[in-house]
Amino acid sequence: MGIPVQAGSQGVAGVICPVASRIEGRVRARLAPLLILVARPRPTDRIAKVAERGQHIDVLTANTPPPTPIRLPRQDAGWRHVR
Repeated sequence: MGIPVQAGSQGVAGVICPVASRIEGRVRARLAPLLILVARPRPTDRIAKVAERGQHIDVLTANTPPPTPIRLPRQDAGWRHVR
């Protein structure tokens, strides 16, 4: 359904990446007061269509640099391929 986010002793304050197809009935009502966080803008539209009117939906942004490839040393020295 999504990952609950807790803020101190207030209980659940939001949900990360809920599945839009599962937001219906009582689930919709339970999510209404919470903040919904998504990883990309695309799921925002799908969730907005099935969530309560006025639901708060935000896109998570990260300012992390792209990963740097690691060059591993060749390990074939000393190894023999056996058939």
